[in-house]
Amino acid sequence: MIVHLSDFARTLSTETAFTVLAVARRLQSQGKDVVELEIGDSPFNSTPSAKQAGIDAIRNNQTHYCPSLGLPDVR
Repeated sequence: MIVHLSDFARTLSTETAFTVLAVARRLQSQGKDVVELEIGDSPFNSTPSAKQAGIDAIRNNQTHYCPSLGLPDVR
């Protein structure tokens, strides 16, 4: 089976944030003090209230992206 990619698809590359993350991890393994700001992966555990809010959101079918401007109730 031959797959033909569009011109756009052929120009795609990896997400640069993961490249930066790999560099940060390498520097950390060398003992460097690194403040990671490249990916939204917190080094802290989620709080019980945040976990419960996630469970409640799933149960209420709030599982899609919100509008770009944010949720009206929160704004």
